[in-house]
Amino acid sequence: MLFKCNTGGGKIIRSYTKSEFDHAGMILKFGSEPNEIFFMEATSNQGVSLKRFSGMKYTIGSFYKKIVLRHLDWDRPDTSLDVLE
Repeated sequence: MLFKCNTGGGKIIRSYTKSEFDHAGMILKFGSEPNEIFFMEATSNQGVSLKRFSGMKYTIGSFYKKIVLRHLDWDRPDTSLDVLE
């Protein structure tokens, strides 16, 4: 996931990096909650956090100006999941 935020810090990051987006997140699904999508992102005030995508509807348009999804094809070895956990 790529995020464009409505914050001053986000504007500074986009200006410095010359990018449309100011930070990124990763989508995760868990077998224990197959009908829910989660995402992990790092922010300056909360650090790295895991959030439910269903909760995004309250912040899209107010905090997040734009969110896009970019699919990544990657041959993930089983050890990568261990490292992520």
